[in-house]
Amino acid sequence: LAGTLGRPTWLLLKDSADWRWPGEGERTPWYPSVRIFRQHRPGDWAGVIARVAHELDRQPAAALDARPGPGDTAP
Repeated sequence: LAGTLGRPTWLLLKDSADWRWPGEGERTPWYPSVRIFRQHRPGDWAGVIARVAHELDRQPAAALDARPGPGDTAP
């Protein structure tokens, strides 16, 4: 739903995802605001989580603090 609404979204996928998620790259033409983190090997969720953690570390603290909280409305 967040991707459909154009909200920045991170998606964690297994190595053999279905047709909605192209086999390569971090983006999908159907949901431009979605960033895909996929397994490079079957069952390698640790690698996916490590990449997500790395990207979270790269985010400026101000961007993380600006996330809407419960009860907030989207612009």
